[in-house]
Amino acid sequence: MRDMILQERNVAPLPEHKTERMVSKNAAQVKYIPKRVANPALPTYAE
Repeated sequence: MRDMILQERNVAPLPEHKTERMVSKNAAQVKYIPKRVANPALPTYAE
């Protein structure tokens, strides 16, 4: 997953502040949202 983000940054470089904001925003989504979808039977912090 991290390699994909690094590849995207190399393919379409953005101003550093904008890139950092996007990466951190995507990291939050990757960390929480897909985990609930992929493992609905496992307990989550929100529940």
